[in-house]
Formats: sequence, structure tokens, C-alpha cells
Amino acid sequence: MRNSGKILTLVVCLTLAATLGLSLAGPRGDRGPHRYAPRSLDQEPVLAINPADGTILAAWGYREGGEYSIALAVKSGDVWTEPVFIGRDDGLDQIDPALVFDSHGVAYLAFTELPLGEVRITAIAGEPDTALLPRTIARAGDPKASPALSVIADRLVVAFNAGNGVVIRDIPLFNPEVSASTQGIQEGPDAVDPLGWFWIGNGRDSDEGDSGDRWQSEDGQDPAATVPLGLR
Repeated sequence: MRNSGKILTLVVCLTLAATLGLSLAGPRGDRGPHRYAPRSLDQEPVLAINPADGTILAAWGYREGGEYSIALAVKSGDVWTEPVFIGRDDGLDQIDPALVFDSHGVAYLAFTELPLGEVRITAIAGEPDTALLPRTIARAGDPKASPALSVIADRLVVAFNAGNGVVIRDIPLFNPEVSASTQGIQEGPDAVDPLGWFWIGNGRDSDEGDSGDRWQSEDGQDPAATVPLGLR
């Protein structure tokens, strides 16, 4: 009986592992991110459904070269897109992703960044590679972890664990209509999003000066220091 129980447990574990791999990779031969799962799938994926078109957005912790980054992929029909990454090869760990969509189909991603223990957030108004450069919504200090997101009316509510309990903050929803579209980013003037920051480039970190793809404040201050956080 003891051996039978062990065999049953092994079968269940193998079945769950196979199911997870198929759900992320899709059928054999499709163009999904099967190269990244399950071998490099080191944290449980989180999923969110876009109410605008029914596509599924997945985010998970991807380990490579001794550090974690956040991987993002979209499933449309039976096909997953190749993942894009936030924080890849930056010497930091991005973990604990949380996802939510608003009613207009804009996705919001929050995650914890180590070793500083900051909670960061970004908005995605198109494909994952159009994600805005992540901003810090909770700075280093007491350890912070496990962010959670919810959309209430026209506000994005962010909750996370801190050293002294659960902290809840709210910020305005991102409005693509008053920010630069992908085409506008490439060819048009800079735009201002509802939080008051110029959007430059495609959301990837850069230290290349004038060509830098980065967020800038209108007065040159550090965005993370002055982003309106609502509830405190």
C-alpha cells in the first residue's frame, strides 16, 4: 500500500508538470515560448484575460545566469508569442509578478525588485514589448513583497506586504489616448501620461543619453520620488 501511494503521488506530479508545460507552450510545433518552459519556469505563472479581445497575458519569474527577470507572453487562440523580458541581465531580481487588465484592455504589471525590496509597476497598452518603463511605487526600506492589483472605477489599487503589514495605494489608470502610441513614440513628439511623465522610447532601459529610452519628469526630478501615490 505504501508503494502504491508513492506511485500514485508520482503520477499526479508528472501529470501536473505536463499540464503546466502544455498550457504555456501550446501544442507541439506551435510558435509558443516552449523553449522557456518548464526548464526555466522557476515561479508559478500568473494569467490575466484581456476583456477587449479575449487574449491571455502570462507573466512569470524567469531564471537565467543566476538572476530572475519577469517574462511576458500572450496567447491568442492556441499560439503563445515568444516571451519578452523585464529586467533581463540588469543584475537585479524581479519576482512576484501580479497582473490585471482594465476595461479598455490596458494591462498592469507589478513586481518586487531585489535586493532593494522595491515594488515596481508598469502599464502595457499593446504587445508586451510596448510596456512602459517600470516605476517604483514603494521604495526600499522595510522588506516588501507579494504585490496584488485591482481596478476600481478609474483607479488602479496596488497592495503589497511590508514589514509593518499590508500597504494599499492607488494611482490613476493609464490612458493611451493621451500618451504616445507605438507609432507616435517612433515618429511623433513626446506625450504626457496621466501621471505627468514624458514617455520616451519603447520602455527599455538605456544609458545612451539623447537616444535613451526612458521616463523623464517635466522638471527632471526622479520619477519614483514624486509619482502621486494616492492612499498612503
